[in-house]
Amino acid sequence: MPDFPDDIKSRIQELEYRVESEPSPEVFSELADLYRTSENIDRAKTICKKGLELFPDNHDCLLTYARILMDESRLEEAEVTLKKLLDISGEDVGILLLLGQLYTQRDDFTGVKFVAERLSKNFSDDVRAKKFLKFLESKGLLKGQEIPQSTVQKDVNGSETEGRAESKKPTASDVPQFQKKRAKINIPPLEKGPIVPIEDLMHISALLKGIVGVKHVVLLTPNDKTFASKGCPENTARSLGLLLRSFKKALLIAFTSLNFGKWKKGVMELENSTIHIIESNSHLFALVCDEKVSLGALRIAVNTILSKYFHI
Repeated sequence: MPDFPDDIKSRIQELEYRVESEPSPEVFSELADLYRTSENIDRAKTICKKGLELFPDNHDCLLTYARILMDESRLEEAEVTLKKLLDISGEDVGILLLLGQLYTQRDDFTGVKFVAERLSKNFSDDVRAKKFLKFLESKGLLKGQEIPQSTVQKDVNGSETEGRAESKKPTASDVPQFQKKRAKINIPPLEKGPIVPIEDLMHISALLKGIVGVKHVVLLTPNDKTFASKGCPENTARSLGLLLRSFKKALLIAFTSLNFGKWKKGVMELENSTIHIIESNSHLFALVCDEKVSLGALRIAVNTILSKYFHI
């Protein structure tokens, strides 16, 4: 289990006090999610269940509980919880995306189709929805479905015309191979999509900063949003954000070729520091480290943290 930095430990202690002194669904949800992030699933589950006893229909508590169930591979129970959330909250892109991730884990073609239809109909302009639909299309899961291809292609990788042209490429030769692997639903083995909740990204950054030798962490998401770890100077965060965007645009091919397992890194020397740039599931991380940091130890620590979220 990776060690938490002091600010996260302090936050856990504060929330443990507040669940007793001034309980609220937000407090229960945040505390349970912090324990889930630290891989203390039993404690996370205990906190979340206690919160649900007091606030049985609360959106935050139910969503956190669904994530805990997914961490434990209790996918049927997680599905029931997420569907209850849909009944309570109505159409919600975050819930649908988590359902979509669950269905891809379970290779449930009917479930994938349901999520794709709801996202296409109600959230066609949402960046996360478009990226997930693009992921499904790349796996051949939108073929034969009444999902407008323009929804998948528009603003993701070109014009609608280009998208239609790509969707008509023949893939008949692939079908027998898919049938051999998954004759039940005739689709290729599915990978987990790069759908990471914002709160998880913040936890990842905090955990990475807690590694010995790491001074600051800056993260660039697939939709070009930048997050910096607590205490990172504003000018450093801005500069590293620009650097990550440059790497993303200019060095994507080079990054792909620098493949150490699924650890892909570039190194830039600074005065008394080294910047390590890591790419994982379309997320870019810049780690400002002591110049004498052990690359082997750093790699093990980073992989331990990222594997929790990106399944590398």
